[in-house]
Amino acid sequence: MPPRATSATTPRRRRGPSPPSSARRPAGGGGRGGAAGRGGAAGRGSGSTSGARTAAAPERMEALVREFVELCDRPEPRAEVARRVREAPRERRLDLLGMALMGLPAGLGKQLPMLSALLVNTNSIRTLPDSVGELRALERLNARFNVLGALPATIGLLGQLLSLDVSNNELVELPEALGQLPLLHTLDVHENQLTSLPASLIQLRKLSLLDAHRNRLGALPERLGELPALTSLDISTNLLRELPDSIGHLKTLITFDVHANQLVALCDSIGQLACLQKLHASANRLVSLPSIAGMVSLRHLDISENVLAELPTVTNETALSLRELLWKGNPLQRPPVSVANQGLEAVRRYFDELERAGATISWSARLVLLGDGMAGKTSLQRGLFYGTPKPTHVDARTIQPTNELRRVDSRATQLDITTLTLRAAFGGARHGVGGGKASAEGARHGAFGGASVEREKPLMATECP
Repeated sequence: MPPRATSATTPRRRRGPSPPSSARRPAGGGGRGGAAGRGGAAGRGSGSTSGARTAAAPERMEALVREFVELCDRPEPRAEVARRVREAPRERRLDLLGMALMGLPAGLGKQLPMLSALLVNTNSIRTLPDSVGELRALERLNARFNVLGALPATIGLLGQLLSLDVSNNELVELPEALGQLPLLHTLDVHENQLTSLPASLIQLRKLSLLDAHRNRLGALPERLGELPALTSLDISTNLLRELPDSIGHLKTLITFDVHANQLVALCDSIGQLACLQKLHASANRLVSLPSIAGMVSLRHLDISENVLAELPTVTNETALSLRELLWKGNPLQRPPVSVANQGLEAVRRYFDELERAGATISWSARLVLLGDGMAGKTSLQRGLFYGTPKPTHVDARTIQPTNELRRVDSRATQLDITTLTLRAAFGGARHGVGGGKASAEGARHGAFGGASVEREKPLMATECP
């Protein structure tokens, strides 16, 4: 019996001749394998480059940290500065308020392009680096209370910027590039040394607040009124002598502050600001005011410390929303000071009555003669009244020394005030008696300050100083 075949000796079924090794791997497979191999090599190369970049990023950040630390003028805040700079990429915010910084690193914008807020106020920074323009995500830049002398033109590249505060610096001008900030709604440049504002500001269609008080502005851009969203404008404490008429086009303006300038008048177009609620125009040289009838929202009006003879007409028909009227420090005639001192409601009643009864011109005045005894007051009074010199006899004088005073001082006399009520004919002039200086020649001709005297109908009128 032949030996039984085992599995070890059982021949395998052949599927055909084995192809050569080169043919065993089709081109596609070889390509894939080669590609895979090359991919693996490439992957290893890319991994090395990525690793190098990853390794380089912390090094660049640490270099930036060292630059910030070196720019600290005092050692105390250096550790805190380093900590905040390291955390800035994660927080997207860098707050270095009051860290005694003398400047900012030149590569700030390249290393921290993700920042949305940069707060470097209350330091001693003299310039902002040009790389600040690379902070393309920046929405808020606060650099107030530094010693900045200028702003870089690259600031116009901050297309996402909403708020810019560079107040309390030493800026003498602003770059025209500011007009390239389409989303800017707050611009604060107060307390600098600006003599003008760039004309490009009118391109800031979103600007809501413009604060430029305490500068040296001598004029404003003629087209400033083309800012369609402006609600608050503060140009107080400058050197302005006039305002552009375009101010009346600021239809959304709510608060307008022009106090402490050199304004002689406010442009008439201001009366068209229907949304205006607060107008501060004190401490100027105003001699007149425009009508406020169109300011239907006006609640607060400050015109104190000017040279106004008349207040704007305030009645129960106009300026209904007005709640506060400040006028002190003006030589008021209309309404009289005695009326204005009683408050806003008294002023309203005055103008209401004036509209109902109408206005008349008074040609009368009161003349008060003051002087020492025996100075000739009575003689002057008689001369004015009779139109010819009539010296008073010694025994007829109104000032006579008393016996009691004679015992103390033989030259002493009683104090006396002699008044004369006059009615003057001026030939259409609106000035009261006493508009000029009295003279002996005037007294001889029955005139005082250009006024002739009518003794038939004496009347009481405006008191002359």
